[in-house]
Amino acid sequence: MSKTPSHALQRTRRERRGCNSSVSCVGSLGHLHRSMKLFFILFWALALTGCPTVKSSLNYTKGTAALKERDYDTAIVHLEKAVQLDPTDSKSHNNLACAYFETGRIKEGWPHVRHAVILRPKNAYAQENFRRYFSKLIHDGDVKKGYSEALIVQNLGEPDNVLKRRDGTLWQYGMVALYFKDGQVTGFNNMELR
Repeated sequence: MSKTPSHALQRTRRERRGCNSSVSCVGSLGHLHRSMKLFFILFWALALTGCPTVKSSLNYTKGTAALKERDYDTAIVHLEKAVQLDPTDSKSHNNLACAYFETGRIKEGWPHVRHAVILRPKNAYAQENFRRYFSKLIHDGDVKKGYSEALIVQNLGEPDNVLKRRDGTLWQYGMVALYFKDGQVTGFNNMELR
């Protein structure tokens, strides 16, 4: 049995890929495979060296997967890390709020759902989640007409925005406005952020 010379073997591989032996196969699968290896090496190098965006993305992905599997405690751990690494990501805040809601930890999730709608006002998932949170706060008695400003701050935290008007004050929490007159809640409404 004769051995095939290495230059002939390379030519045979090129021919199997449909390339002319005198032309370089730039679009070959081997090149794609090398590119993918390089991408993953670069991705993990960034992740391991401390690139916050990559680490946040990895934690967001792990947390969201856990959330879908209804493993809320694991989701909270990963999504908290994602929010710490990138506090400007609406999706991480929203999914973290969702995990907190499912575990009954409304007070802990409330700031995150507010951030989610403020950071990305057109995020329909965050808007829906926010409505769910605010309905729960109303149901639990945390927001009612007649409550004082101090009680609202105790229950909801500091407002995201305050607007003084001649007939009272408006406090914004995410996409909800609370109206105050003489220091008491007179009403509230949903601020559609479309």
